[in-house]
Amino acid sequence: VDKVQHFAMAYGTAMFGYGVLRGAGASHDNAQAAALAGSLAAGLGKELYDRARGGPFSLKDLAWDALGTLAAWSLLSLNR
Repeated sequence: VDKVQHFAMAYGTAMFGYGVLRGAGASHDNAQAAALAGSLAAGLGKELYDRARGGPFSLKDLAWDALGTLAAWSLLSLNR
């Protein structure tokens, strides 16, 4: 369940970020790049936060974050 949550949050973060940026007037390419970078940064930040709190830094969680971001990228790439 945890890995599916990582996938879904990364996907949702990227898509939400894209929508907000496009709504603010950013071009498709700029909104896509910023949203995807933000999604990956959020996943990395979560793992760094977990580590700072004494938990594990999970490369598997980061991989699922990357897969969710990749799924968002593939759909956003169709939207031109």
